[in-house]
Amino acid sequence: MSKSHVDPRSRILLTDSPTDIQKKVKVALTDSEPGITYDPARRPGVSNLIEILSHFEGISCEEIASEYETASLRALKEHVGTRVAHHLSEIRERYISITGDRNGYLDSVAREGAQAAQSNADLTMRKIKDAMGL
Repeated sequence: MSKSHVDPRSRILLTDSPTDIQKKVKVALTDSEPGITYDPARRPGVSNLIEILSHFEGISCEEIASEYETASLRALKEHVGTRVAHHLSEIRERYISITGDRNGYLDSVAREGAQAAQSNADLTMRKIKDAMGL
């Protein structure tokens, strides 16, 4: 997974659907070595999946690797995809709610921000003019 890579499948976005997340994790680059081991130098793809899962599970990478030692890469990828999709679902739903709001929530936030910025700019300009004797 890489946010700078041009391929959109190389990263998971906060707005990706659970299906998209599963697909992206499923095609994540790994290797053909049997079993699951945590070895970032030798198995960077598998180790990346383990690190992602470790973050969401709250346990060490070594514990994840031990737990999945005899599992298939497919099983690991399915579990990672499920956990990531579950974790991001609330964020995605909130984003959809805010951007789909036709009552003008984003417009009101922008208006309030513009008013606050204008007030700060007016105060700054007043201080500058006073300092210059204008």
